[in-house]
Amino acid sequence: MAATLVFNKLAAVLGIKIAKALPVLKYTRQQASDKVFDQVAANGVTMLYALPDYGTVGTGGSISEAQMAYAAGTVPLTLHQYNVPFSAGQLSDTDLSGSVREANELIDLAEQVEIPLAGNLGHTIQRNTLNTACLGAGSAFVVGAGDSLAKKLALATSAIEATYSDDDKYGAIGPMLRAEFSAEEAKLFNPTSNISKLYLDQTIGHYSSADWLETPDASDIATGTLDFETAGLAVSSYTAATNTVVLAASTLTGTVTAGTPFYIDGVNCVDVFGQDTGVPFTFVAQADATASSNSVSIVVQPLATSGALCNVTALPAASDTVSEVLEPSKTYHRAVVWSKPGIGTGFGRMAELEGAKNFKFESGEAGLWFYGSKQGDIMNRRNIWRLDVLTGSVVTRSNWVSVVFKEI
Repeated sequence: MAATLVFNKLAAVLGIKIAKALPVLKYTRQQASDKVFDQVAANGVTMLYALPDYGTVGTGGSISEAQMAYAAGTVPLTLHQYNVPFSAGQLSDTDLSGSVREANELIDLAEQVEIPLAGNLGHTIQRNTLNTACLGAGSAFVVGAGDSLAKKLALATSAIEATYSDDDKYGAIGPMLRAEFSAEEAKLFNPTSNISKLYLDQTIGHYSSADWLETPDASDIATGTLDFETAGLAVSSYTAATNTVVLAASTLTGTVTAGTPFYIDGVNCVDVFGQDTGVPFTFVAQADATASSNSVSIVVQPLATSGALCNVTALPAASDTVSEVLEPSKTYHRAVVWSKPGIGTGFGRMAELEGAKNFKFESGEAGLWFYGSKQGDIMNRRNIWRLDVLTGSVVTRSNWVSVVFKEI
């Protein structure tokens, strides 16, 4: 009973501390599998997110067969199993005194070892989620010379609102970019309470219809050497089955890094009803690519011109002109804005390990599901501790996610 209470307490402490450090996960559309997976077969399981088709509005008193044809779209999400282990000699779950603690200089195993390890695991997952958001975003805004960061953040949220996004909106911004925003906005004429928060707390809070969350997991991006402003750069071909765009020019060299955005003239974002929003759609490289023989093949996010997954006014066509969003060989801070259902987070339940002391934390509100276990290694006289999370993320609607870039 004592061991059970200790591990339930540990689960609660880990859950609370990790949840506080991971604000992004709980503000996504969450879905958990009802199936309980074992420790091996879980990794790589695919879940599906169903998205509605908004139907066709008719006129008059009668309806047609075409209006009644309803087909929801589905977006696949792959679950990945993440884990972090630890072993530390002759330590029990109830007694941290004695020579082992002194030798390891551990005052508190939970605070000094277990919680930091769990934090590393949690931040890894959150960084992956934000990176997934950047790879799937349908719009992008760049803070240029003389531009206002606040204006670009507002434009990003407005671009999402223009698509009839539902639910609340959130933004994730790194400490350095947040500091720039705070210093910029504190110079303006604002109510005293706002000035105090900007100066004393250095927080953004609620701005431009979005709640802003600060986290170092909003990572930077370094662009490759390929110059998207190369004269004559245009679409050579587009293959829908593989989401591959081939770009070509008379002279084209260099590299493209994953996460690099670019525009194709004539391709705009659409709202959920398929209407043009006037916002250029941002194609994003899903993986690194290198130009060869004056062309480069770039895998981009999925595109659709109709149905529930509709996100663009037109598919890329041969000879369409290509233009840059970011300059080559530069590093940029990134802030991500999304409507809550725009990012889907999936979780899988995991079976307990037989013969081990198990604990778990399952919380949809915190956006966190983890499973821990501890077992004695009799042969080597030590305790082995591990924490597992089975999760994945995906952009469900690209036009409900936007990214803001600012050169460092």
